[in-house]
Amino acid sequence: MRMHYEYTFSHQMIIDLKHIKASAVTKINPMVLRKMEVIVTDSYKARVKGLHFINAPPFVHKFVAIFNLVLKEKIAKRIHIHSTYDDLYQHIPKEILPKEYGGDQMSCEDLAQLMKDFIKSDAGRRTIEDSSKIVANESRRSSIKFNEEYMGMPGSFKKLNVD
Repeated sequence: MRMHYEYTFSHQMIIDLKHIKASAVTKINPMVLRKMEVIVTDSYKARVKGLHFINAPPFVHKFVAIFNLVLKEKIAKRIHIHSTYDDLYQHIPKEILPKEYGGDQMSCEDLAQLMKDFIKSDAGRRTIEDSSKIVANESRRSSIKFNEEYMGMPGSFKKLNVD
């Protein structure tokens, strides 16, 4: 849905860690996180402008420091941990945040309901049906297996122009 209806050049992601416990960190695989980063940045070509953690318990600072070791330096610099909403407002304007985070926009629950209503609508069904018809031309797929073995996806999604 985002690929069809969101027209942004970059993303500011906010992750609320209010209910996370320290035991959850032991279940996170760093390579899975790395693969997620590769998919978001290379496959979807999403430019991550900022990754903001709010309501973070004290152990998150140490975890983020370790996680930054497997990230590209440019993306690691875009990770922010906010102790207060006022700190978050320095990066993201209050006017565009949902009500749960002290913003002026609709609540997250209302936004989720809008998305559910759209998916149930005729336009939403057409979008999903059209998306399911899109197929890859397998004859153009790279036979190089390095990315598949180490990153979880074959080929490169970048275009190379040679003069």
